[in-house]
Amino acid sequence: MPTNNSINSQDPIQVSKGGLGVASTTAYGVLAGGTSSTSAIQNCGAGTSGQILKSNGNSALPSFVAPSSVGGSMVLLGTIDFNNTASTYNLTSYFSSSYKTYKLLFTAVETPSGTGPDIRLRVSTDGGSSFIATGYKSYNAYFYGPGSASGTETTFIVLGTVNGVAGQLSDSETLITGYGTNKGITTRSTYMTSQTDVVYNIAAGYYPSVTVNGIQIYNGNANNYISGQLSIYGIVQ
Repeated sequence: MPTNNSINSQDPIQVSKGGLGVASTTAYGVLAGGTSSTSAIQNCGAGTSGQILKSNGNSALPSFVAPSSVGGSMVLLGTIDFNNTASTYNLTSYFSSSYKTYKLLFTAVETPSGTGPDIRLRVSTDGGSSFIATGYKSYNAYFYGPGSASGTETTFIVLGTVNGVAGQLSDSETLITGYGTNKGITTRSTYMTSQTDVVYNIAAGYYPSVTVNGIQIYNGNANNYISGQLSIYGIVQ
């Protein structure tokens, strides 16, 4: 192209002279380097709402892709709001071969008072037609007021135990690993019984040799969960 300015550059100005090497670019697009250190700037486009920018190595432009296509990404599959209407929640629609690991995040889930007002988990291998009630290995230890207690369970996985008083489960994480493989379930939770009486619970459990394609969250005394939220994430492999 002809030169037409005081710095003796082309129009558009070359990269070697401090320009972009292009006369126009995609509106709202992300700019990337050219195919060489002096080649014209390239445009990755703007993508669509919710997409993320993924590197394609050092010889190709980055591209916008859905989060579900990037390994290690957590994709929110759905949320359950506890609103004092049920004591049992069967979660089956979130499991598929798209993910091999799932994360359950409990936020301020309030349990009722009474005997055994805990949060329990069972797994299904038939899409929720039934939930397995044997073979678990689950241990929990907790501290409340001046005392402490612990226990093991083989008929369910303990996610929280509040020892007969109303409790709130917060910042709890449960990982279900190995859809279609022989992995397991691990849990970690912290929750409180009141503003002054804090309970810490650490629970670990797994059900061996199964393909988990459904889970059941239920209350030990069959009373409704009062409030809070459960978020279900799929982790991309």
